[in-house]
Amino acid sequence: MKEQDVLNYISVYKVLRTQAPEILKSINTGPESNISEREGFQLFLKIIQKGGFKNYENFVWTNAKIGAIISLLQAESGMDRFNSLNTESMSSIDQGIKELEKVLSDPNLSDETRMDIHHTLVELQESRRKLMAEWEKNKPYADWILDKAKSISGLILNESEIWLVKKYESEIIEAYLGFPLPKVSNGKMPDLRL
Repeated sequence: MKEQDVLNYISVYKVLRTQAPEILKSINTGPESNISEREGFQLFLKIIQKGGFKNYENFVWTNAKIGAIISLLQAESGMDRFNSLNTESMSSIDQGIKELEKVLSDPNLSDETRMDIHHTLVELQESRRKLMAEWEKNKPYADWILDKAKSISGLILNESEIWLVKKYESEIIEAYLGFPLPKVSNGKMPDLRL
């Protein structure tokens, strides 16, 4: 897959996004349909070829590759968010534990308040332990699945194709969604929840 294929794909996808529903509607109206399935396919083919693809198979292959790469990029982004969320959660819990321990060191604290705070501290420590155990249990599986997906994708994809899709990721997503995504300050694509 070359850079021009990605650019053609974006262009064709935008056209198909706007015209395909009408073509399908025309085909699927039953016996009173204004066009046959063959004529409908020819309309799709005309759009694809006008957009720079040699044939339908070439477009479908490019679509499959780009879709696989976008899926991998979204999975990697999800894992990054998962890791960041865990780090932030543990940091917040640790900060809460430190604050409670600091309060407990106050000699002027009443016994009743001390017991309440100690109870809260124990609950917070137990929550942290459970969250960490769940994290440690699930993370290897999530990493394994992502690694396997990358390995399988590696059979049909190469680094230059992945780089190209990363380069045009926002334009591809815009073609998929039909509208541009807001720009973000950290330069990362927002979570699309696709």
